[in-house]
Amino acid sequence: ENGGGGVVYFPNGSYYIKNISLGAGVVLEGQDEYNTKIYYNGTGGFSFIQSKGANSLGGIAKLQGIARLSILLSNPYTVSLRPDVIINLGDQWGSSVSDQTLRTANRLFIAGVNLNYPYTIGDSSGSDGRRGIGALWIGKERVLLKDNHFTGWGANNLVTFLNQYCVLKNNRFEYSSGYVHDTATYLFYENNYIKVHPEYNQDSHGYFGRSDAYMAYNYVEGAGDASNVQNDGEALCTEVPAGTFNYGAVSGATSNSLTVAPVITLVNPVVEYGNLSIAITCGRGLGQVKTVASINPNTGVITLSQPFDVVPDTTSKFALYAPLAWFTVYSNTLVNCAKGIWGFGNQYDTLVADNTSIDCNGVFIWSARAGPPDTTTYAQNCPDFFVRMTRNTVTGISRRSNQGGIGTYTGRFDSPKFYDVEVYATEITDNTIFGNNAIAAGSGTEAPPYDGIYVSSYPFSTGSDGTGTGDATETLIEGNLLSNLKTGITLTKCDYGQLVNGNTYDSSVLAFMNNSTGAGDNTIITSNTLTTGTALPVITIQPQSQSVLTNGTPTFFVLATGTPAPFYQWRKNNVAISGANRASYTAPHVVMGDNGSQFSVSVSNSAGSVISSNAILLP
Repeated sequence: ENGGGGVVYFPNGSYYIKNISLGAGVVLEGQDEYNTKIYYNGTGGFSFIQSKGANSLGGIAKLQGIARLSILLSNPYTVSLRPDVIINLGDQWGSSVSDQTLRTANRLFIAGVNLNYPYTIGDSSGSDGRRGIGALWIGKERVLLKDNHFTGWGANNLVTFLNQYCVLKNNRFEYSSGYVHDTATYLFYENNYIKVHPEYNQDSHGYFGRSDAYMAYNYVEGAGDASNVQNDGEALCTEVPAGTFNYGAVSGATSNSLTVAPVITLVNPVVEYGNLSIAITCGRGLGQVKTVASINPNTGVITLSQPFDVVPDTTSKFALYAPLAWFTVYSNTLVNCAKGIWGFGNQYDTLVADNTSIDCNGVFIWSARAGPPDTTTYAQNCPDFFVRMTRNTVTGISRRSNQGGIGTYTGRFDSPKFYDVEVYATEITDNTIFGNNAIAAGSGTEAPPYDGIYVSSYPFSTGSDGTGTGDATETLIEGNLLSNLKTGITLTKCDYGQLVNGNTYDSSVLAFMNNSTGAGDNTIITSNTLTTGTALPVITIQPQSQSVLTNGTPTFFVLATGTPAPFYQWRKNNVAISGANRASYTAPHVVMGDNGSQFSVSVSNSAGSVISSNAILLP
């Protein structure tokens, strides 16, 4: 540390250590990921491996990392002796958590680390040395997690706060509690694998990000507690905590400024992630988002970093927020999650494309507005602009909501009357949705109780009286393939300017449309086609063999097409498994006698049936 850092090298062997503190520039490196074994033999507390503070000899935490070694616990089944955090890098916990201007740490990495302790036992109730969080970091920029294998009760990066540039690539996470999370702008999750154990009934999720997040080629299964008590289960998600600040009317504007009449006192907010921005949510200039340069609370003038393309006027409304801009979700696979791909407000220019959802809730874009008179202490406006959901496959339904679909939601929490546009210029195109028309969609998640495709502004918009129109404005629903649904497409009151064109459905869709928009709501429904005839199921993804340790819970899944949408019956050693009639199947805890068992699935519809190849359970 005094000399500017260096590598602490561990040859293969076993090392028993209570605590490791890293100075700036210090890297821990093992000879081999699985044969260099570092055992934590402390007695609990906050963390095992941690960065020193900025006041240490090396100064700001930077150029630190851990590579090519295993981290194990000397007392793996004694929960009270676990550290709350296994690896804790970057700035010290404090005000920098919520204020990104205070973060300084940079260039941190964890690569080729095998963290392994039991996922079957733990305590997620508090931060007093029990959760066993895999990694935590707080910093300014550049964190890399690559080629790691984290297994344990909370073996993930549950709470991380970074300003920009974070990469998680080729990691495998297996846990019962928590989620994979970072707040960085320019966040890249690529080719990672998550297996959640919902049977332990903990609050559990998949991948979470904030602004400018790119999530591609990832896999997640099992997110969401099996008892359906927790508010959990998202597979891939961006969300808005500490990202909504004020909203109101525009009383004047220039090319690069607004004079506003906010619903609560205008202040300079503390921003946790991304860029403080203005969105125009109604009237002239609708849909524009511009970065804020400065705020004068005394005059109500907000100055912008870029000029408006269309200058707003007194017909306009605004939201002051941190947009979740350019969220890209591409070619991911989610299996048996209570929810699905969730865009939790503040979406701007979002793309959700070519993903496969099996027995999950599908794709959902949420928006809401809350403030006076409902509350006078905060103002939250979470508009979603320019979201495109295309070429996704949603097959099956969520174990929590009995719903599988793609759609949007708006919420009036502040007033029953229309105020501004919450969801604007949405495209839902060229998706395939195969549901279950024998089961009514429920309300176990934030999504409204509709299957198929939906644009929901009423009655499930909290507080809305159903008057006024435009909460969701200008939605294109085109080229989608729908099968085995109670209702194919649902439009509600308060939707405006919806175009439903060129969609295809078959006779297993009991009702193609449920349209509650009014005569003046500019809804156009044209050129949609009912397909006649049937087609034998074709399996496009076969069940895969798996190697699972004793007490593990393997999940098998199949993907198939057919007209109408197929049904499923899983088999073990050619014997039908009672109740296993979804596109995925999670086996009970494996015992020694299960080694070599063969799992297959019969896929059938009115045209006939086909049998999948066998997936073998390997030791």
